[in-house]
Amino acid sequence: MRLNIEKFRVYQSEILTYLGRSSQMELSVKEQDRHLKLITVLHSLESILDVIQSNIFNVLHQMIHNDIKPSETMLTLVGKLTNEVGHAIENALTSVCKSDYEAAMSVIAINPTI
Repeated sequence: MRLNIEKFRVYQSEILTYLGRSSQMELSVKEQDRHLKLITVLHSLESILDVIQSNIFNVLHQMIHNDIKPSETMLTLVGKLTNEVGHAIENALTSVCKSDYEAAMSVIAINPTI
């Protein structure tokens, strides 16, 4: 699985659009709770994207600029980390969007690995 920044930006945009529309309506207590959860997801998504873009991409650009070639072990570890983070993000979004308990539990379970 490849981290797809554009896909996450689309999720982010869709959540923001929904929040904009729903904030114009009178919300029940349950809807207010969901609204707050989506704001939290939106904030978390932005934080994740910032970390990926500012830290991981910065390191990769520096490696390219300085002609540093990572070892096979480093490539394997980074690849595994990228896959795990990608799966965790997908499962986190699924857990919120579809109220999927199993997806939420898989995010919690993978946390020590990441």
